[in-house]
Amino acid sequence: MRHMVNHPLRWTSVALLSVACTTKPPPAEPPPPAPPATSEPAPTAKPTATADDPPPTTPPGMTADAAAPFVLALSEATAVTGAQLEYDVTATLSASQPQAYGVTLTVKLPAGGKLLKGTLTETVKPLPAGATTRTFRFKLPKALDAADPIRVSADMKLPDGTPGAHAERIQPPPAKKASTTKKVPPPPVGRPTKGLPAKQAPPKPGN
Repeated sequence: MRHMVNHPLRWTSVALLSVACTTKPPPAEPPPPAPPATSEPAPTAKPTATADDPPPTTPPGMTADAAAPFVLALSEATAVTGAQLEYDVTATLSASQPQAYGVTLTVKLPAGGKLLKGTLTETVKPLPAGATTRTFRFKLPKALDAADPIRVSADMKLPDGTPGAHAERIQPPPAKKASTTKKVPPPPVGRPTKGLPAKQAPPKPGN
C-alpha cells in the first residue's frame, strides 16, 4: 500500500500559478491633457476666384461701377468765353485694362444745336487702359437747360454684334423735383381763457 506524501515543490508551483493568474496588470497611464482652446478660428481655405467674382479693388480715378469694361464721365457744360451760346463739354472713358473690341462714342445735341468741335460718332478701337478724353464744342439757338440737354453715350459691341456694355451721360443733369410733402404746423400753445375770475386771497383769521 502506497503512502501519500505531500510534495512541497508541487504545492509551491500550484500556489505561484494561482498568484500569477489572479494578479491584475498595472493601470494604463492617462492620456496627456488637451491643449487649451484659443479664440482664434482655425484657418479656412480660400475659395477659388471665378469670372463672376467682382474685382478686389477699384482702380484709381474710377467710380463704383468699375466692374464694367469702361466708365463714362461727362464734365459740366461751360460757356465759351467771348462766344454767344457756345458750350464745351468733355467726355472721359476710363478703363482698367485695354478693351480690344473698342467703344463707340455718340453725341446727341439739343434741338437746333450745331457741333463746332469733335465728331458726332467716333469709335475708339482698341480702347487703351486709363483715361481717354474727347472735348465737344457746340452752339445753340438758346441757352442750354436741363429740359433739353446734350447727351453722350458709349457702346461696346462684341464680335457677333451683340451689345457688350452701354453708358450714357447728360449735361446739365435733370433738375431735382421739389418735395411735395407738406409740413404739418405744430399744435398751438395753450393760452389762458379770458373771463376767468381772478384768484382770491385766503380770508384772514378772525374775520
